Amino acid sequence: MGVGADTLNCYDLEPAYSSYLHRHLRQLGQGVDSIAAQLHLGRTAGDITKVAIPALAKPIDFVVSGPPCPPWSALGSKKSLDDRRGKVFLRVLQWCVYLIKAGGLIGVILENVIGVLHNVQ
Repeated sequence: MGVGADTLNCYDLEPAYSSYLHRHLRQLGQGVDSIAAQLHLGRTAGDITKVAIPALAKPIDFVVSGPPCPPWSALGSKKSLDDRRGKVFLRVLQWCVYLIKAGGLIGVILENVIGVLHNVQ
């Protein structure tokens, strides 16, 4: 959109995204030290369900997130929030509520996973 932005609180379980994220964030003008401080990747560091919400770097204007698809996807488990991966979606919503209360959150962009509004069993 041509708007300058800094990336904060970038979490993912997949450590293989590191080189892509470093390259992309450098193209956006972020410094190497800033990138390293904001990327939390891998099974331990990237698990947002284990992050203390007050530990999030602030201020944050926008949250951009995509919940795991398998809990709702036709190709996945269709167990909704009964699937442990569905807890990630709830955690993102908790982050949003916290950031609204902390002030400064302007908007949220969540991936539209088909079936996320339904509990099909």
